[in-house]
Amino acid sequence: MALIQAECWNTIGDLGAAVRSTKRKQVEAEAHAIATQHDGQDPYRITSVWVIRASATNRSLLAQYPHIIETSFPGSSRAWVVALTQGGPPPIKPGLVWFDPSTRRLIEHRTARTVDHR
Repeated sequence: MALIQAECWNTIGDLGAAVRSTKRKQVEAEAHAIATQHDGQDPYRITSVWVIRASATNRSLLAQYPHIIETSFPGSSRAWVVALTQGGPPPIKPGLVWFDPSTRRLIEHRTARTVDHR
C-alpha cells in the first residue's frame, strides 16, 4: 500500500531548500511507516509529488534548473496526473504536476529536452 506525500506550492522561493525539505519529510515518513507496521505486514510505501501553481514565475524558476527537477522528480508527470485525478496506484518515483487555477485542473509537467545535433 502507498501513501502520497503531496506538497502544494503557490510560489517556490528557494528551489534547493524546497527539494531538501521534501526529501527530509519523505525520510521521516518512511521511518514512521516502518515503526508503525504490524507483524507480517509490509510498511507503507511513501511516494512524493509536488503540485505547483502554473504561474509564469514558477515556470521560469523550474526552467532555470531543469537538472534539479529531472533528478528530484523523475516520476512520470502524466502518471501522477492520472493517479491524483482518477485514483489508482501512484508512481513509485517522486513527481511534479502543475495546477492551473483558471481551470482548476492538474496538468502534466513537460520538460524541454535539448537535442544534440553532433
